[in-house]
Amino acid sequence: MEENQTRESIKEELPGFVTLYQNGSIKREESTNILTSKVPCNPDCFENGVTTTDITLDQTTGLWARIFLPEESPTGKAKLPIVLYFHGGGFCTGDPAWQMFHGLCSRLAAATGSIWVSVAYRLAPEHRLPAGCEDCIAALACLGRPGFEPLSSRGDLELCFLAGDSVGGNLAHQVAISAAQSGGSGGVKILGVILMHPGFIKEERSRSEIENGPELALVSIEAVEKGSRLCLPEGTDKDYYVMNPWIPSIREVVVPPVLVIVGKKDIFYDRQIEYCREMKRVGQDVELVEYPEMGHCFLNYPQNESCPKAKDLVHKVMQFMDKCRLQAESCRAQNVGVAEAIPS
Repeated sequence: MEENQTRESIKEELPGFVTLYQNGSIKREESTNILTSKVPCNPDCFENGVTTTDITLDQTTGLWARIFLPEESPTGKAKLPIVLYFHGGGFCTGDPAWQMFHGLCSRLAAATGSIWVSVAYRLAPEHRLPAGCEDCIAALACLGRPGFEPLSSRGDLELCFLAGDSVGGNLAHQVAISAAQSGGSGGVKILGVILMHPGFIKEERSRSEIENGPELALVSIEAVEKGSRLCLPEGTDKDYYVMNPWIPSIREVVVPPVLVIVGKKDIFYDRQIEYCREMKRVGQDVELVEYPEMGHCFLNYPQNESCPKAKDLVHKVMQFMDKCRLQAESCRAQNVGVAEAIPS
């Protein structure tokens, strides 16, 4: 009887992660799953080619980040690119310390020779959207803060990128839009945006949401629906601008070049392709990399780390970052901004 009463008192639930009760109280589950188990930071020695340090960005909101710093360059002098990364988790779950995100950032920081800064933005339902999005925008402003170590000594603020997987891709897109609208952020220059399997969605379901089952997609539409009810502001639906990137219009600004990585088995596949098509239609610089047999965020799973497609994905990220750096150098030589050099 007590269990029935408890179940009846639930308002919304993302099973295994978070439960919202009718009285407004919230319960979060401590997971022992290998993907979501927490990895402590290690600032004193290199593991898999990086050291890791946790830092507080905002005492008021509790905003923090984990910095993944690769080993010194051969000369020990060259400053490194900085990648501001936003994790997935449906806006309701996730932590830079989770094994799946810690491992992803470690591999990419080591492979690209760049500093990855993984942001622990506020989560719903304790903090419904747009709180998490506002945190990510604030994190970008923090990069240029004086004395922000180790970025001040090792990172190059003129070689910055935004990246995110799943809904972290949604957040990276919104941060890019915000930076373009404001004309920059504290001397930080964003050269490119890396969207890995972004969680773009609309109120109307797409074919891939209906037809791609969770076994291959690696995420279910039911979980997305439950997470949406937990994270959306009251009175809104999945056409909310953080989920549906066509609101506000992407025609109003020019964002840096965007790399979009998709898996055709992903439930978000159709919206990801639609995003690329619309971005290109309005003149944005977009590169699409597609893996026909793969599902949502396959690189995050340990069993896929060494597969050829995972290695190819890392290589594509490296190529994109190199291309953006060369483009920025060319723009500097011509004394024009990156946005000005992008053809309309």
